[in-house]
Amino acid sequence: MFNERFKIISRRFVEDDERPSILTRVAHFNIKNVNSTSLEVVIIQKCSGELITLYLFGGQPLFFEPHTTQILHPTLYFSWNQPRCRQTVYLSDESLTFIRNGSDVMLDAILTSSPFLLPNLEKDEIVLICIRDKVNKTVIGPYAVGKAVMSTSRMTRSGMKGLGIVVLHRFRDYLWELGTRDSVPTKTAIDFVEIDNDAEEMSYLLARIAYDTHEVDEVTEEQDEDEETEDELLRRVFLYTVNTNIPADLRLPLDAGQFYSKYVLKSLPRNKRLEIKKTTWRKVTVFLNDLNNTAGNENWLIRMERIQNIDMIVEFNLTHPNVTTFTTLNPKIKVTECYSVTGDSAIHLSSMDIQKRVYDVGTLLSPVYISRILLGYVMKQNIAVEGESKYMCRVDHLLSAITGNPEDTVVKLHDVVCKLQQKMEKIFTIVHPDGHTHIQDDKIIHVIILVKYCTGGTNHIMTQVFNLHRFGIDAKLVAANLNGKGEPRVASGTGQELILKGIHAETITRLLKKFYGLDKKYIQKEDKTSNQGEKNTEDTPPT
Repeated sequence: MFNERFKIISRRFVEDDERPSILTRVAHFNIKNVNSTSLEVVIIQKCSGELITLYLFGGQPLFFEPHTTQILHPTLYFSWNQPRCRQTVYLSDESLTFIRNGSDVMLDAILTSSPFLLPNLEKDEIVLICIRDKVNKTVIGPYAVGKAVMSTSRMTRSGMKGLGIVVLHRFRDYLWELGTRDSVPTKTAIDFVEIDNDAEEMSYLLARIAYDTHEVDEVTEEQDEDEETEDELLRRVFLYTVNTNIPADLRLPLDAGQFYSKYVLKSLPRNKRLEIKKTTWRKVTVFLNDLNNTAGNENWLIRMERIQNIDMIVEFNLTHPNVTTFTTLNPKIKVTECYSVTGDSAIHLSSMDIQKRVYDVGTLLSPVYISRILLGYVMKQNIAVEGESKYMCRVDHLLSAITGNPEDTVVKLHDVVCKLQQKMEKIFTIVHPDGHTHIQDDKIIHVIILVKYCTGGTNHIMTQVFNLHRFGIDAKLVAANLNGKGEPRVASGTGQELILKGIHAETITRLLKKFYGLDKKYIQKEDKTSNQGEKNTEDTPPT
């Protein structure tokens, strides 16, 4: 809104008889110590012709009011002094550059995990925007003021894809220049969350309450295993580049090193870095030559020739299935387990929320969000049980109505969360690799990996994979990523079944986790060979 210079139409000091009416309008912002402060009204005109009224206290712009809506909004100067004047949305570190350059906020940039939970927003609600600095464990901001284009419930149902917040005012725009041009504040994360605690400890604590101990411990142990290797990243980005980012007028032959630096590296996701020396191949030419070894029998991906002592690319195989299946660079699946608010649960949630938020029927809440509401209530009511204050509480009148337990009994916080969830409708939001969102009620279908003997009475073993399409996974793309493991083929007809010779259950599980981000709890493995006395060795070809 203020990214371009504006024209000041009028600027005047407010007379004493007009001052009370303006102060009444801003009273709900809890503005303090302004009775003796000078008050100015400035009317500006944007390049588009839109008129906006600014209210300056002591020469500092604290509020702005578009004439089209006649709604007062806080400026950054006001929100820096009162950061809780509006609900806050927290963005990932990578978003800073985009916001600084005048972009709006996309939903996938919004943080939704503890301690930076997505607040319960209504459409067109004004929000403050802060940026998380993960390295320094701080929060920058508020850095901007924006308007939500949809409600939180709608955001969740969309799979957190698309435009989320329109930025109205940001740090270092022309409205900021009208004031004293102060620097944006940076504070520790705990200054911004509702419950005073260390951010990492709070995240772990809420997860313990939401999912109980064993699930959190499993996630913690597996985090390091899911990191993508440099080899996997290079192969993925290269195939995507060949399929989508080669200009139609590209002239061949082309220096292999030039192709790598000009096209492959520029195709990297914005949060990824790639160094060829950290890969197994260490050199671009070695990698390109090795690609043909995984291209299949009598097939190839790239042809190279040495011209004047330089390795040159002379041809790409644009029709190879390993290339044509890479239509997206980040084919990640996001499965969100959440709960839809019902009439009974809405009353309980609103009664517990220390921020006095109202929850409409149909609003989607995550287990961690529900846990945060409960923990805030328990701490405020001082009903945490001493010695086990992080995980146990004493039942009061409200918690008795939720759990059915008598008052003054001791219960686990996790049990209270479960009782609340039983009063709500369980929903799964599945975001497919292509961005399509699917809502699955109550029960979710698993990917089934079946290891069994081939039909016909032979001792050959095969691996079959079912239900990939339920998560929007292309079976051909899975086969292309197996790098020559077994002999993958897609069943004819539906194209929804993957068949491989040999035992590949663990290989496929790792691929689904690393490449697609699919949690192992949505993968079901069945071995129908072990009960027949057959010794299984992972990835052993059939005899």
